[in-house]
Amino acid sequence: MYKEHYDNLLAEDKVMDRSFKKEFSEIPGHQVDILYKLFKRRPRISKQKTHSETTSAVPFGELPGSGKLSKDAFAQIMKAMDELDSISNMPEGLNPLVWNHFCMTRRAKVENEQKVKQKAADLLEMATFLRKRVEEEEKVQQEIERVFHELILLVNWVTAKKCSCLIVDI
Repeated sequence: MYKEHYDNLLAEDKVMDRSFKKEFSEIPGHQVDILYKLFKRRPRISKQKTHSETTSAVPFGELPGSGKLSKDAFAQIMKAMDELDSISNMPEGLNPLVWNHFCMTRRAKVENEQKVKQKAADLLEMATFLRKRVEEEEKVQQEIERVFHELILLVNWVTAKKCSCLIVDI
């Protein structure tokens, strides 16, 4: 279910990218090309390592890719988008209504990209968690088999001792 949701978000992201030029088909081609370059541009966000990223993670604790940290990063990106959406970045000769539509379209794409990144991080976290649990289960299973084998040897030894005691008694 979660993977399916991720796949749907990824497909939606690709559709948004492919449909960009159709979305702005009413304006001249050279302006569409300029807008497409701007559409691909993303704000540069400095990644500061937090205390929780530098320390080992608790298995059920909040990890760097989840919860509040991703909300903070998303808020940072959207704040930086405000600067990219500034009218001062509008190409010359472009209708301000088209610019506003472009900015909304780009924001929707950036938001979707962030959702895709978050889902990918969550899936990776889940896969890592599952892999660790499977490894732990395999170790426990090996330990059970080792103890069971020792138990069989012990039972055989005890049985042999009882038999030798019976033979000695006769």
